[in-house]
Amino acid sequence: MLKRILGFLYIFLFIFNSLKAQNWYKRFTNSGVYVSSCDIESYDKGFLISGYGINPFSGLLYKTDVNGNVLWQRIIGNLHDSASIGSICNTIDGGLVAVGQISITDTTSDIFVLKLNSCGEKDWCKIFKINSLGGTFSQVKQLKDDSYIFEFYFNIVQITDNKCGIYKISKDGNLLWQSYNLLFPQNMMLDRNENTFVTGDIDLPDSGGPPDQLYIHSDIVKIDSNGKKIFDSRYSVPLHIYCSGRASQNTPDNGLLTIGINTNLKGPAEDLFLIKSDSFGNVQWNKLIGDTTKDEMPIDMCNLNDSTYIIIGYQADFVHSDSSLRLLLVKVNDKGTVLKRAVYKSTLVPIKINPTKDGKFIIAGQENNTNGSPITAIKINSELGIDSFYHVKYKYDSLCPKGVKSNETIAIKGSDTVHVDIPHTHTSGIVTIYNNKTDLSI
Repeated sequence: MLKRILGFLYIFLFIFNSLKAQNWYKRFTNSGVYVSSCDIESYDKGFLISGYGINPFSGLLYKTDVNGNVLWQRIIGNLHDSASIGSICNTIDGGLVAVGQISITDTTSDIFVLKLNSCGEKDWCKIFKINSLGGTFSQVKQLKDDSYIFEFYFNIVQITDNKCGIYKISKDGNLLWQSYNLLFPQNMMLDRNENTFVTGDIDLPDSGGPPDQLYIHSDIVKIDSNGKKIFDSRYSVPLHIYCSGRASQNTPDNGLLTIGINTNLKGPAEDLFLIKSDSFGNVQWNKLIGDTTKDEMPIDMCNLNDSTYIIIGYQADFVHSDSSLRLLLVKVNDKGTVLKRAVYKSTLVPIKINPTKDGKFIIAGQENNTNGSPITAIKINSELGIDSFYHVKYKYDSLCPKGVKSNETIAIKGSDTVHVDIPHTHTSGIVTIYNNKTDLSI
């Protein structure tokens, strides 16, 4: 009897360890060109995976279990809408909100916000008509009062026009306020007081130089929950160096840590650097933290804890004719000290990183291979290793009382359109983009 019990125990441990040893790496599309946008953990320990297809454009949304196995999926829009999803967020009622671009009323893209309930069904949708200026690169967050903040980029404007729109809408999608800014947005985050921080870059003339010669600076805009701009912090380095901000997170002293790119500062091309700012947006220090013998492109970052951060990006070696991309992961603290680095020989191009409830991280991305660019997700642990699958079973979609349909297309109607008046100051003539030139040093 004891031998039988030991035999069953051995088999159980073997199966458990085999399941747990599998790397958490999932593809959600096959051949074809796709773009990943955002992965987040759902209320039931599953995941929501978003992106879109190209040629034709179509918004894609997947709900998975804890191991990334698809439970249900949604196609957003039809073949004539050119819909794409830029970002998603969980909602307090167990549903989700998706923000993206769509061309339902004319040939230029507008911004849509789509609310789905806990069953993956459409609650409401708003299309924000933005004067044929083209909208893309959107991100969205829900606030404590059930309202939403989202930002997007105008892609059909003059270089010196406002390129970033930030909207606050009610829980039903009604526009509460709008803010416009000059920077090209790359990322958005909220602090504990629900102030909005948008990180990106901005094209500015040199001090005392010709107004039509612009230099690229990192930029962070802080806006409070009422739409008032608190600061607009711009930073650059000398010697005509391209300087672009990518993402920011709060530090324990209520300041900001920003990741960005310098071009041709020390290495052959892109260099990974950090900027530390105080609570007023004033730069305190900056530091190169990457391998300057390689091209290192940071994409996104998130908190491991209050003073430690995970940075995702990719590494290449273009100067030595090696065009293959490698997944780059870096762990740093708020002092800019690199705690750990990991480089994976993977074709995954990361897009977004978000924390999970088990202390791990889910990364959205797409592979870059000969068969196209499938939407892919990878889960990592706090030591930058690829996480393993779990064999624990959970009950999913428990907030949906009637069961979730496995596959459904959600239509977006032109009658959902909201026309928005957008102030823009157009600059005539041709402007030339140059690399940075300032008196600050790195």
